[in-house]
Amino acid sequence: MGLQRENFFVTDEGKQVSLEFFDSNGPASIVFVVDISSSMRGDKW
Repeated sequence: MGLQRENFFVTDEGKQVSLEFFDSNGPASIVFVVDISSSMRGDKW
């Protein structure tokens, strides 16, 4: 509780991306997405 958009630093391939949606009201949900497609095989992991 009490976390704000500014408390998070999100990157994509080393570049900061802004949060398009942030809701500090209500219960927290954390989503972790893993790409296991063939484009991510090898040294990328």
